[in-house]
Amino acid sequence: MTKKTKKVLTIIGCVLLCALFLGVGVYAVDALTEWDIKTVNENNIIKVDDYVLEDTKDKDAAIQVDVTEAGEIKVIGENNTDSATEIEVVSVILDKGEYYISSGDKKCDKDTYYLVLKNDAGDEIIADNDFTVTESTSYTLYIVIQADVEIDTTFSPVLVEGDEAESFFKINLFNN
Repeated sequence: MTKKTKKVLTIIGCVLLCALFLGVGVYAVDALTEWDIKTVNENNIIKVDDYVLEDTKDKDAAIQVDVTEAGEIKVIGENNTDSATEIEVVSVILDKGEYYISSGDKKCDKDTYYLVLKNDAGDEIIADNDFTVTESTSYTLYIVIQADVEIDTTFSPVLVEGDEAESFFKINLFNN
């Protein structure tokens, strides 16, 4: 084989390899663009379709509430009233068992704003805690904003069975 033939074959081989890598690359990009890397946690008992609040504005407290398609709740404004403002989010019925409620906001504080579960018996469970239900009970989740408090946050409420917090979103490492 001559040097010229070897050069031509090397060039043809390189062109074919480039075409192969380009094809694989295009396939990979196409596959990844159809892949949901982040999905809503299916263990979350709180479902956005059950929310009773809508994109709304509390006129007395000057609070704007917007809900994402996934169910995160953006709250911005100021409670310029003399008392705490409660915004109802959703009601759920919990069977006997252990549960964990998370707010998704590390800045929550009883003196400013927080999420709370309430039942008809007057029990209150402030988010970012675990609790036990002794018999099937209806609970309502509220956003509470204390008087004279400014708020600019996004709640990602998660209510799951068990005694440990779970994330609002799950990260999918594999496209199952």
